[in-house]
Amino acid sequence: KEDVIYASEEDREKLKNAKRVKLISPFGETKDLPIEFNKHIKKGTLFVSFHRAKSMVNALFGDEGDQFVKTAKFKSVKVRVEVVE
Repeated sequence: KEDVIYASEEDREKLKNAKRVKLISPFGETKDLPIEFNKHIKKGTLFVSFHRAKSMVNALFGDEGDQFVKTAKFKSVKVRVEVVE
């Protein structure tokens, strides 16, 4: 139904046990998306699906490419997490 942000169980308290958040980078921001916490994600790291254009996940990456593999920086962009609910 919508893309999901996955975060470490260890970051749950830091993220105020949020249900929905928005990710913001220097290039753009996502829509409000659900966040799920689990033990498989490394502390301080987020994983985000990006199957739906309306989520605006691609706006986080800008036009910059990875200098080594010459592809978009889909795997490494620093973001600020804004708790929505």
